[in-house]
Amino acid sequence: MNKKAIYISIIFFLISLNHSFAFFSVGNSSNSGEYLIANISININDYDTSYEYLKKVHSINPYKQETLEKLIFIEAMKGNLSAANKYAEKILQLECVQNLNQRCRNNIEFQAQLVKGIFNLSNRNPEDASKNFNNFTLKNVNHINFARILKAWSWANKKNFNKSIELIDSINSNDYQFITIFHKALIYDLANEAELAEIYFDQSLVLNSEIYIINLYLSFLDRNNKIEKKKQIIEQYLSGYDQDLIKKLTRYKPQRIISSEIDGISVALFNTYELLTDINDNQKFFIMNLTSAISDTFIENKFVLADTFISLSDYKTAIKIFKSIPSDNYLSEITALKIVNIHSMSGDNQKAEDYLTNNDLLKNSFQGLITLGNLHRYESRWDAAIDTYIKAIEKKKNDTNFNLWDAYYKIGVSYERKKDWKKAEEYLLKALHYSSFQPDVLNYLGYTYLDLNITSKFEDARKMLEEALKQKPDDAYILDSMAWYYFKVGRFNESLQLFEYAILIDPSDPTINDHFGDVLWKVGKFSQARYQWQKALDINEDKVASERIREKLILGL
Repeated sequence: MNKKAIYISIIFFLISLNHSFAFFSVGNSSNSGEYLIANISININDYDTSYEYLKKVHSINPYKQETLEKLIFIEAMKGNLSAANKYAEKILQLECVQNLNQRCRNNIEFQAQLVKGIFNLSNRNPEDASKNFNNFTLKNVNHINFARILKAWSWANKKNFNKSIELIDSINSNDYQFITIFHKALIYDLANEAELAEIYFDQSLVLNSEIYIINLYLSFLDRNNKIEKKKQIIEQYLSGYDQDLIKKLTRYKPQRIISSEIDGISVALFNTYELLTDINDNQKFFIMNLTSAISDTFIENKFVLADTFISLSDYKTAIKIFKSIPSDNYLSEITALKIVNIHSMSGDNQKAEDYLTNNDLLKNSFQGLITLGNLHRYESRWDAAIDTYIKAIEKKKNDTNFNLWDAYYKIGVSYERKKDWKKAEEYLLKALHYSSFQPDVLNYLGYTYLDLNITSKFEDARKMLEEALKQKPDDAYILDSMAWYYFKVGRFNESLQLFEYAILIDPSDPTINDHFGDVLWKVGKFSQARYQWQKALDINEDKVASERIREKLILGL
């Protein structure tokens, strides 16, 4: 699922403090404090408190656009479609909507029409829903096609599905080629036109074989008892995937995933909103929240939304959404791992470990064990990390399609950190056996040869680092390693050039600053060298390394 929905400017919507002068005038001073509290609450992801104060402001001024914009967002995020619709109705009564010569800030009528359309459709009123979707401010072909997809789903029932197909057939755009074919498959499936649905599912997979599409098709094949076709699809599209994922993905699923027009709208929003070039990030985020709220069966929406909340550092909301994903869904294991990683990113490795070891999906799975090994490694529990990684390898050693390089690499790193170089080299070389040109392994092994002054391996180190740098030419750590090779063999000018580039890419890494200081000293730039060493000392948390740097500051090299 390659949805990269990280919207940097979303947060400006959530913390917007663009109050009008009129709002802060004497006549409105009674509720300016409430509005400020509401915005501060949203800023710290406290939507309940924000909602409480926004309601107070709204009771005094029911047609304030900034308040309506936030209220409709919060109601949509909570899945309160009826309440969101009431705010949508007020938005559509705003003067900036009614007056053709004006435009509302943030094009807020778009959100209002979308909510009203979905609300009308949920109340079995496809005609009004279709009108709402048609009332979007249509700026270009992509907007028109977006509206047509939603209108098509308004009529996607056994009685009117031909009208849906006609609307989809009216779309003529290369950007929508896959989407039109895919949604024909879904609509024909919903209308129980199995033969046509199968044809269009097959065509969809030729254009796009993402996991969520395969999952929907496998559900269709299960419901229609197409056992042989299911085997063909699994062999053709899933042969390279992890066996545990395949088992979850291919289990018998007789229930419909897309069982209504609203579910279809949810899928349509999921794979079309990124094609809209003239809606802002606030609106995209709004769509993501609304899409997740309206369908409990199309789980991919929830997964992507939770990931977006992680990017906004709203871990509480992300965990809440992740926990709503059913344990029998194919995304359940990676969802549980996401929760573990959230706890770890928050600095609570013990909570992460407790969640992992008490989770039935993770405690005995390969990825669960790898993650547990990582948690041990983060706490410098090298032996526990190694034992756990070895247990993970045992889980997959007979799976010939599974590449174990990363597990062996992490064992090698753990042995190196506990100063057992012989074992470290053994496992790092095993990692290269599984993945000969893996740049991170090449870098780690090559740098360690240099750092331990194993001169007999310097030539091997050079070849490894050149190969790693070829694959990742802008990686600061690999540049540092390659520059360190040149330093070790006395080629200081070449070393200096690479360090100058590495420090531009990552000016805050203590090792790079320390090494840069060393080569500056060797080329006679003593004051610059001391500057880099001091910088390395200021940001270094390693006591041993810090003592070594202090000595250089006094004595030089």
